[in-house]
Amino acid sequence: MTYKLAKRLKEAGFPQPERSEDLPMRNGNWIMDVYEPTLEELIDACGEGFFSLERNDREWNAAKHPSEQRGKTPLEAVAKLYIKLNAK
Repeated sequence: MTYKLAKRLKEAGFPQPERSEDLPMRNGNWIMDVYEPTLEELIDACGEGFFSLERNDREWNAAKHPSEQRGKTPLEAVAKLYIKLNAK
């Protein structure tokens, strides 16, 4: 995941865990000052009704009715879907 996409997730309200040496990390990583979630965390954050994640030719498509988004990777497709679902 790029820093730009991780930052867009943060701006769309994706939870950012506390960053501390004393606290256990979730499964994702940090990219500078933003959290890069795992695919599982993103799917879970999309909430009830997540419909599908499938590969079409060279792209991935993530869908939750009535929205869908495409990406080069499953992570990118679901991240874009989360952003679309939580646009302010």
